[in-house]
Amino acid sequence: MPRVGGALTLLEANQCADVYFCAHVGLEGAATFYEMISGSLCNRTLKVKYECVKYKDIPKSKEERTQWMYDNWLKIDKWIGENLNNKNNKKNR
Repeated sequence: MPRVGGALTLLEANQCADVYFCAHVGLEGAATFYEMISGSLCNRTLKVKYECVKYKDIPKSKEERTQWMYDNWLKIDKWIGENLNNKNNKKNR
């Protein structure tokens, strides 16, 4: 489960900000910045998906925003799982 406290605080502080969700696959195995620049990720395919939610479409109450973030987390998790499965299936052919 994601920790939403920081994101909720940011939304409260900025009353007109859009929200961008970002999902990615292809960086698995690189837990540090050094691992990312060391060449261990060469010849990998990186997939990135962004989704912008306009401020007017963001729920206004804390409870609704919390559920909204969890719902989007599940969508991102599903997208990652599908893309990791597709990548692994192609590798195993």
